[in-house]
Amino acid sequence: MPTVKHYLNQGLLPRPVKTGKTMAWYDESSVSRVRLIKKLQREKFLPLEVIKRLLDSRGPRRDELKLGKAIFKTEHLDSGSPVPASQFARRSGYPLEKIRALEAAGLLLPVDTESGKFYRLSDLRVIELIRGREELGVPFDHSLRVVKAYKDAISRAVEEDLKLFASEFLGDVPARQAARLMTEADESLDVFIVLYRHLFLRRAGEEALERLNSASSLLETLNFLPLRGAESLKTKSEADKAVALLAAGDYDGFLGFPPGSSESPWPALRVMALVLSDRGKESLEQVKKHFPEPGPLPLDNAAAALAYLHSLGRATGFSEPMFLAKRALTYLQRIEAAPGGSGAASLFARYVQGAAYVMLPDFFDTAGPGVKVLAELSSRLEGGKLKGGGVSAVFKRLFREEVLPAAEVRVHWFLARGRLRLGEVREARASLDRVIRLADPSSPLAQKARMEKAGLGF
Repeated sequence: MPTVKHYLNQGLLPRPVKTGKTMAWYDESSVSRVRLIKKLQREKFLPLEVIKRLLDSRGPRRDELKLGKAIFKTEHLDSGSPVPASQFARRSGYPLEKIRALEAAGLLLPVDTESGKFYRLSDLRVIELIRGREELGVPFDHSLRVVKAYKDAISRAVEEDLKLFASEFLGDVPARQAARLMTEADESLDVFIVLYRHLFLRRAGEEALERLNSASSLLETLNFLPLRGAESLKTKSEADKAVALLAAGDYDGFLGFPPGSSESPWPALRVMALVLSDRGKESLEQVKKHFPEPGPLPLDNAAAALAYLHSLGRATGFSEPMFLAKRALTYLQRIEAAPGGSGAASLFARYVQGAAYVMLPDFFDTAGPGVKVLAELSSRLEGGKLKGGGVSAVFKRLFREEVLPAAEVRVHWFLARGRLRLGEVREARASLDRVIRLADPSSPLAQKARMEKAGLGF
């Protein structure tokens, strides 16, 4: 009886005929109406305000009823009985901790009622979907993140869809036409979502392969050897002679020297010389021998990353390039974790890390961190905070007059590439201006920067 009184107060039922102080007579239509209200509450979880509008739309305003059904999807969602929270884990056959994780992510949408919390059949469908992915070998945590990303994107799209529909159709077109738009046009959007998911996956895959295949050009741009003054250096020690050959671009000459101690930078320098002389297989062999896993030394990690990135140019199929890129990434991330120093090794490692980050495919999500690393390097280079610690006295002048200026040009080039990927067009333009101002006007990099800037419309 309290429920009926509540319905009466909400205007959901017509007033009955009073037959006594505590008696009232309701006709058969009122009984049917109460059953329908409870059914809509129990199975559709619709608020009473919505139910009232749906019921009031009957009779001469059946088109309004159709429109209400179209908006609230009463014929499409949750046609069965809801499941109480106490029974949901048993009914779904799914672990309670995973149910809670899905609910916390907003992927399950239980409703709190006077009788307790209830789950819709749509919640069971979500669990079936996630469980099906697990049976295919997709980890639960991965599905949780992926499905939530789609849910969040679709939620934003639906909000915009309803805003546009309300502002451009509701109240301005007949209810019958609005209902038809909400049903038939919505079906076309369902098809559109699936179609564009496939198209975007294809485009993302093509972009990823293009970036992976461009690794060789990345290395060409990174490389600022040979240094013009390296050949004229007067060196005494065998180690300095070897490094002078490397600085002069004589990689075979450098590799001809006996390997130095594995505790010195020598293994990393040999790996880089092998990469620069296009001996990728040997460079990876050296990496696996001296630093098979990321270690504490930034220069070792930078050399290993370069070896894996260089090998991308000859990788075949789809799995191999992804494996090589992910291996490179593990070494690059270790550089990020190391404390930043002011020496040459730290400069070079951060330089490699930042440049590689902005060139890796979008799904690695490294463009932002790459821009941050390069922006910090740019600031330190401009401020003269990199003094070349760890550089032999023989190479101090060369480091100051050739290495640092060459590095600054390339830092700004990669910084421009990263900023463009992030949509920071004005900041990218400023970096391109720095390249044009600092580089030799006839150099390929200066020419690329001028073309890139022209393409931005400045």
